[in-house]
Amino acid sequence: MSDVANKNMICGPVSIVGSVHTGTTLLRNILDRHPELFMAQGESHFFENRKKIERSYADLRKEEILKNYVKYIINVVKLGAIKGTLKSEDHTFADIGVSSDDFRFLLENAGKAVHANLGWPHVAVFLATMAGLAKLSGKTRWGEKTPAHVFFIDPIVTMIPNVRIIEIVRDPRAVLASRKARSTEEWRESRTASGAIMNEILVFDPTLDSYKWRSVIHAGTLAKRKYPQSVLRIRYEDLVQEPAKTIEEICQFIGLRFDARMLQVSWVNNATSIVESNNSKGIGTDAMEKWRKSLTAGEIGIAQVILRKEMNVLGYVPMNVGIAGLREVPSILAKTSVNVLKHLRALIVSRDIPQSKWRRIKRVMELLIKGK
Repeated sequence: MSDVANKNMICGPVSIVGSVHTGTTLLRNILDRHPELFMAQGESHFFENRKKIERSYADLRKEEILKNYVKYIINVVKLGAIKGTLKSEDHTFADIGVSSDDFRFLLENAGKAVHANLGWPHVAVFLATMAGLAKLSGKTRWGEKTPAHVFFIDPIVTMIPNVRIIEIVRDPRAVLASRKARSTEEWRESRTASGAIMNEILVFDPTLDSYKWRSVIHAGTLAKRKYPQSVLRIRYEDLVQEPAKTIEEICQFIGLRFDARMLQVSWVNNATSIVESNNSKGIGTDAMEKWRKSLTAGEIGIAQVILRKEMNVLGYVPMNVGIAGLREVPSILAKTSVNVLKHLRALIVSRDIPQSKWRRIKRVMELLIKGK
């Protein structure tokens, strides 16, 4: 038996995690081109929302509840956690490529999973439904990308021991530039016009966003140390500069043969438009250095000071920002102070903040207080 065949017996689902704006969508699209791997179109946020899901679909032994739960999973896989939940009534299964026979097959698998796993039945049904969707697509393995799952690697590895997690990291200055682009009114209007759901107003703050990036890197580093066989970290820059070499490394890690068709993915840049795909095929490097023009010297300087240790470890070379960068620092920090106060006020007075947002705010505040 070949090494790849042996790995296929060991390796299970594939999970893509990391900071937002790091190329997780590009990597998802690359892996989706593999003839054996089915990748969910949307971000499931399953482990991030697991407690809420378990409350919403409490007793899966009841047929109607199980049926509604499987419908929820299908919508999430096809459309993403936000759109799949809020717009689930706007379409039929046929609209998203699931026939009535397909649904019966998935529901039957879900029923078997419930009876076979009484410890984590909701996880078991999620896994069974994903495996069923992969089979219906003619594929043997499945995966999904939810960047925020980088903070939930402990439960993921505990509940799916054969999971393979790929953490993608990117130069924090490029991440900040992408965040800055997405915070503009013009970008937001383009998303709304396309039918995309914008669930919150994006506020660009180079200080707080640097700490957000750092929180992700810390989580990924701890996970890699704790689960070296389950977590692989790759750099976005390596992926676009040496795609064949990097994708071969990923394939070896997840236990699949490298397929050259994976290199012929359409280019998508979610930071600048909804789908910036111009029918060209191949992985490009155009987005690598855009941060040099889109960020100010002060924004670059703030990020480099806060993230100097992490940037050094990951091989990101600092840029000299000169006097112009230093002059900007007081105004940037003043705006950060205002944003911190807004976050604190929201924590104190609001009763309607989603749990996921509470966690994001808490992580950033902890880093600010600890100063690490």
